[in-house]
This record gives sequence, C-alpha cells and structure tokens, in this order.
Amino acid sequence: MNLVYAVMWLLIAVILIYMGIRDKTKAYIFFSIYFIFSGIWWAAAFFTNKDMFHGTLGWIFRGITAVFLIIGIIFYPNVKKQFQQKQ
Repeated sequence: MNLVYAVMWLLIAVILIYMGIRDKTKAYIFFSIYFIFSGIWWAAAFFTNKDMFHGTLGWIFRGITAVFLIIGIIFYPNVKKQFQQKQ
C-alpha cells in the first residue's frame, strides 16, 4: 500500500506543478514541494521496509508536515486574494 500512496502523492505533485505553471500561481508550486516530499517518504517506506511513521522518523515527518501547514495557513489570505482577482 505504501507504493500506492507514493505514486498518488507524486501524481498530485505533478498536477500541482502543471497548474502552477499554467496559472502562474506560486501556491501550487509551494504545495507541490510538500507532495514530492511526501511521495518520496512513502516510497522510502516501501523500498526500505522500515516503519517511517513511528519514532523519530515519524516525528520528522509530522514536523515537516506541520511546517508546510502553518506556512499554508499564513499565506492563505494572499492566495485567496489572487484567485479572486483572476475571476
């Protein structure tokens, strides 16, 4: 199942990169970085057969996820304003 998640996250990243280039929106590119990271993390869990989501590695994953979430929340009003101006 880890491989399915890895492919899914990387596919979402590719879609976001395409949308970011098409719409010239940095938010898509920013979040695609997270999905690339997440895809690589899940792929590493699959290929190494390690439990990447518990212990120290789990806390690292959660910390990076929290950082991206906090940055996304901080910049959300600016992104929302950009989308409203385009319409």
